[in-house]
Amino acid sequence: MMTEVLVDYQVNEKTMALVPAKHERARTLVLETNGEFYVEEPVVSIIEQACLEGGSSYEGRKQAVIHRIGVKHKAPIPICPLSGIYAFPTHSIRSFENIWLFYTHVLLFEEFNDGTIPKTMITFSNKESITVPLSHYSVNQQMKRTRQCIGQFSPTSFFTQRGFFT
Repeated sequence: MMTEVLVDYQVNEKTMALVPAKHERARTLVLETNGEFYVEEPVVSIIEQACLEGGSSYEGRKQAVIHRIGVKHKAPIPICPLSGIYAFPTHSIRSFENIWLFYTHVLLFEEFNDGTIPKTMITFSNKESITVPLSHYSVNQQMKRTRQCIGQFSPTSFFTQRGFFT
């Protein structure tokens, strides 16, 4: 049975993770709340396009995060603050190992020890889980940074900080 491979993909409220694919015809494995599928587009292209759809370029969003919360490396990205879509990378965006996790769908993260490199098991909002090659400490730091990002970029925070709702 052949697996269907989509040509492209649009990030949405159901997106839980974008994983680099080890598949002959696809570059990304998309995990959504209602299933998973492969996409020809590379992960970084999907993220860049999602940022543009959300109102800015990836670089613009990254520079805003650097300016507002001071995070330069593995910065969380407010992909579409109006829709509450925030994601963070597990590694440098240039690394093949890099997985993008979508904050609102991370239900739980636990240290996973198989005797090799540090890993963390991520359980999503739909109770599905994946193991990422990143320490529990690093995932926790990325979650904290993303919470800071949400605090700075969510529409409610934006207007409250500027005195519109006081």
